Formats: sequence, structure tokens, C-alpha cells
Amino acid sequence: VFSWGPMFRYERPQKGRYREFHQINIENIGAASISNDVELIKMLDRFFHEQLKLENYALMINFLGSFEDRKAYKKVLKKFLESDAVAGICDTCKVRKDANILRIFDCKNETCQALYEDAPKMIDHLSKESKKEWQELQQQLELLSVSFVVNPKLVRGLDYYNKTVFEFSSNDLGAQNAFCAGGRYDGLVKELGAKQGQPALGAAIGIERLLLLLESIQDQL
Repeated sequence: VFSWGPMFRYERPQKGRYREFHQINIENIGAASISNDVELIKMLDRFFHEQLKLENYALMINFLGSFEDRKAYKKVLKKFLESDAVAGICDTCKVRKDANILRIFDCKNETCQALYEDAPKMIDHLSKESKKEWQELQQQLELLSVSFVVNPKLVRGLDYYNKTVFEFSSNDLGAQNAFCAGGRYDGLVKELGAKQGQPALGAAIGIERLLLLLESIQDQL
């Protein structure tokens, strides 16, 4: 399924973000296989490269594992953040450490980012089954000639996300450089009231950011 149209941010927008913006959402409900993740990423990559003729962008991926993997990893990460080695994190990260710990990786503070270079990585704390799926994801993308960069700091703060997360970004957009982001969210349906989770994945494309990229190459189209 898909939707498109205006969206609104409740919180105060950061630089490079709008209170009102436009977005295309693509969702695949009932998609349980990692191959479905690969299919969505490949489709987006072809759309950006072959149809829109974009070249200066990168695909970043990470793997959050199962909900059990994630729960165990949060404990490891919190122990790291409470050590003396990272005593200098900013006030925002100190709040996130207790409220929504994975969001520390979204911090734009250069001091924090430097400290997090030594943080434990989620992909190093996966179960045997999750490791297998993580390898399958990378292998299938490589077989389909999709170039990607593994970014251990790429996370989703909401707890219903699991396994694959990804972003398409471009340096031509400045600090807010992601123009498409997505991932798997098998826990969303249950969080909305269902008795059990439903495998699902999706992606969102920021129309304003995509237009900025297209404006820079319009003479070549």
C-alpha cells in the first residue's frame, strides 16, 4: 500500500526540517522474509538511479535484530554509557539514556559522536538466527548490485522497529541529508492493539528533499 501528501511535525523543527512537509509512504504488510526487505531497497535504488538519474547519494543499512536481541543490547549500551569513558555526553543524551536509549546515536553533538565510536554495536550482539538474516540481507543486496554502507549508528528510536533499517542520503542536502528512510516494524500492529505482531516493512520519501536533489541536476535530465 502507499500514501502521499502533507505531513506535520508536532515538535519544534530542526534546521533543514519543515513544520509542514510532503511525503510518500510505501508499506508492505505481511512481508515476513528478508528477501522482501531486499526487494524494497532494490526497488527504491532503481527508482532513484534509473528513473530520477540521481548519482550523488549513498545507501546506509543496519540491523537491529529481534526484539529480544534489542532488549539485551540496550542493557549492554546502558552499561557503556554509565562508564567513566563517556562522562562528557550532552544533556540531551543523558535524558535519552534513560528515556529512549537508542536515540543517543541521533545526537548531532560532535563530542558525543566521537565518544560513541567506541560504543558496542548492535550487529555484534545478534542471536544466531538474526546473524543469519543479517548475512542474507547483505549477500542478496550484493547479488543485485546494490551498493551500501553498514552504519552501526543507524537506529530507530521507536520500539516497534526490528531487523532491517536503512536510509538513502546525499551530501548535497547538508546536515539533514536523508531523503528516504525505512525499515522493518513487525511490532507496530501489536502496539496499536492487535493480539500479535504482523510482519511489515516500509519506507518514506521526503518530497521537498528529493526536489532539491533534482533541481541540482535538472539541466542534465
